[in-house]
Amino acid sequence: MLTELLAEQLPLVLKWRNDPAVRQNMYSYEEISPQEHKHWFHSVQTDPGRRYFIYSCSGKPTGVVYFSNLMPFKQQAMWGFYSAPGAPRGTGLRMELEALDFAFIDLSLQKLNCEVIATNKKVINLHRKTGFQDEGLFRNYHFDGHRYIDVVRLGMIRSEWPQAKKVLTDRIIRTKTTDTA
Repeated sequence: MLTELLAEQLPLVLKWRNDPAVRQNMYSYEEISPQEHKHWFHSVQTDPGRRYFIYSCSGKPTGVVYFSNLMPFKQQAMWGFYSAPGAPRGTGLRMELEALDFAFIDLSLQKLNCEVIATNKKVINLHRKTGFQDEGLFRNYHFDGHRYIDVVRLGMIRSEWPQAKKVLTDRIIRTKTTDTA
């Protein structure tokens, strides 16, 4: 379930965001201070082009889903997500399902895009298997403090979502089946 990010959840989100496993897949890889985090949250609250959500599974917060560059007049946005360190297996699949449903149904988007640092093969493959199409490669686009890394741009349009939702739902069911076997 997705719920709007609240101020009282900031310490938890900051802890997740500063985890090295999460930071390595972000454009901003530096550790974030509590003051910087509060400033960021204020900027999110005052920017209609950005929306942040907590993803919860069985009532327990397990990740963050966000939309940026929301352009209602063009029905487009960028999106991203990250799981809490130690989140249960399959959390990314379930977050993707919730996020895309929200994007295409609640936000009525025509087009949803994302950018993924090329070293994050797991998320690139997740998006591709879900139905996202490769739309570009930004060569040497991201500097991680040591080297330049490519960034992969992916996109999905609303007409692709019904089939992609079926594929994603089937994958979630298979994941649950293999977890209990």
